[in-house]
Amino acid sequence: MELFDTGNIYIRGKCCMKQTVGITMSSSISLTTNNLKELNRDIEYLLNSTDDEITKKCLTAEIVKEIRVMLLKKWIKVLIIVAFVISQIYVLPFLNWNASAIGRIVMIKVLKIWDWRYLYNVECLIERKVDGSDHIPISIDAVENDCSFCENIEDIRHDLDVSYSKLKSNYIDRGYPVVIEDHQPHSEDGNLYGYIERIKNLTDLIDSNPCNLQTNLVTGLHYRNLNDIFELIESSRDGWFLHYRNCDFSAVKASRALHVQPPFLISHLKPFSSSWILISSIYKTSKPKKLLVKHLVVVKQIIGSTYVLIAPKVECKEFCSDFEFHLEVGDSFVFSAELWDFSYYPSAEGEAVTSIREYELQI
Repeated sequence: MELFDTGNIYIRGKCCMKQTVGITMSSSISLTTNNLKELNRDIEYLLNSTDDEITKKCLTAEIVKEIRVMLLKKWIKVLIIVAFVISQIYVLPFLNWNASAIGRIVMIKVLKIWDWRYLYNVECLIERKVDGSDHIPISIDAVENDCSFCENIEDIRHDLDVSYSKLKSNYIDRGYPVVIEDHQPHSEDGNLYGYIERIKNLTDLIDSNPCNLQTNLVTGLHYRNLNDIFELIESSRDGWFLHYRNCDFSAVKASRALHVQPPFLISHLKPFSSSWILISSIYKTSKPKKLLVKHLVVVKQIIGSTYVLIAPKVECKEFCSDFEFHLEVGDSFVFSAELWDFSYYPSAEGEAVTSIREYELQI
């Protein structure tokens, strides 16, 4: 048994005959030096302690292995600390608010170097560039054929007493948007503040972290506490609007209790995968609010009326028209988000509540 002592590195090596060497580490390499030159000197001293080339190779391999293990442990500790700090920033409102404030300041400073504001409403942050060698040019005729679902639409149709089979064959399969009128009174109808109280009574809904939240009641996009926002609504004397998407599974499930399932969808579709809530009161704006909805979309007017805009996807804007219309209480607007973009104006007169449900339709 040979013991090599470098002062800073301790390795116990055992060499056998016939050029077979086994290295048994007495403990992990202990690196107490902070200077790479000193570490290199210690390793050279260790290797010069023997003339056996095989032993040197064995020692070198063990040293490298132990150093890698120690570095891995060090980085794991760093990652654990970083993850803990991030989790605390996310969970604790005080840290979350300060971190978001610092982030906004940094983004404002960055504007001098790079104007990122155009990214606010885009659907894809990274464009996929198609290699010219693989790209097959699309003719004008092909684009027109792709847009045939909308090029002959002159107005949004209104229908009554629609069954699911009629809805699917006449509208969904053809990509036609349709407003289904239903002016029968429902127990869910009521005033705005009664509706807000219903939301507050659903714990999984009020305690969730909504997505795509936008409002004029607070600045920034990092305000997550719905209960605080509703308190601002109740104390506000000016016009306001609020919309957000329920993206937590528990919140989506709880939101199903807010509204009656449309009769034309009962038992035919699985429960919706995501939902939106749009609320406004005397909020005047010249710019509509665009929502990035997806799948089969059902927009239901609960209270008041909402001015809606739909536009064909970018590829079809040259061949198809945009449409604007009002949704009245009880109306359900059904369309495919794969084919149409959706925007709305908050209510400029009175109060309005609109719900949106997104269904993953298997055709």
